[in-house]
This record gives sequence, C-alpha cells and structure tokens, in this order.
Amino acid sequence: MPHINASNRRTSPAQIAAAAVLLLLTVLADATGSAAKRTTQRTNLAVDATVTGKSLKDGFVVTFTVRITNEGPENAEGVLLETIADAGILTILSERRIQATNDARCHVAILACEIGDLAADDVVTIRIVTKVTTSETVTVGLEFRIASQTIDSVPFDNRYYSSAFVPGR
Repeated sequence: MPHINASNRRTSPAQIAAAAVLLLLTVLADATGSAAKRTTQRTNLAVDATVTGKSLKDGFVVTFTVRITNEGPENAEGVLLETIADAGILTILSERRIQATNDARCHVAILACEIGDLAADDVVTIRIVTKVTTSETVTVGLEFRIASQTIDSVPFDNRYYSSAFVPGR
C-alpha cells in the first residue's frame, strides 16, 4: 500500500526501500568514520625501570631509575607514576629520596609521582635513591605503573608496567 508524504505525494514501496538503504549506508559511513576517529593513536606511553646496587647488605644504597616516555603523536595529560610494592619491602628501604627531571610532584612515602602533562616525544626520568636496612636475605623488587588521563584507543602498543629487582645475597 502506498504511503502519503507531507506534500500529499504518494511514496511507493520501492522509494521507501531505497530511502531505507540510503539511510543505512549513511549511518554505516558515519559509524565507520567515528570508529576511525576512535582508533586514532593519541599517545604511546612507556615505562622502563632499571636498578643499580647489586648487593642488599645493610646500609648499601640502591637506586631505581624509571624512564617515562610519550612517543606521541599527541600530549599525554595527567601522567601518574605509581609504585607497586609489598609494605615489607618499603620498610627496609629507608632514607628514600626521589629526583625527577621535570616539575613532578613526588611522594616519598608511597613512591609515587604526579608527572603532569607529558608532551609528545618527551621523556621524564625519576630516580629513587634509598638505603637498605635489613640483615635478612631478601629480594627487593619494585613494580612501576603509569597512567594517563588521555584515553588512548590503541592501548596495546603502550608499556604501562615495568619491574626492577635486586636479588638477595
């Protein structure tokens, strides 16, 4: 049965079907464009950690060096570095100091740094210098994790975690 449109003209079923196909193609094209926008690489963050100090003798100094890199192409906003460590490990790392190559706000008690915005192709280096205070045989390891407020829709090429260990004697 034909339909009557606003101008009192009859619309055939073939015209309705053609309009539906055109609408579907328009929606698919828009969705494809939106998907392409969603998968655009925004940032490419990486964290790499190393440690110096091969002995865990009481009183020895251990330095963890953490490099946070944004390989771009856009700025990463609100970058945060946090340390994942057992509370027992933190108790044997005394006299902790944190040095950063930017204006990061670092929190010595929890070994975390608010790096802030990190420009594309920029690198921030964080050094955590600490003294070992234990006579026990332990392995000291810290795991570092980074996060950003910038949503990267291609996250599989980011390295959000890195670990560094000093084996027990």
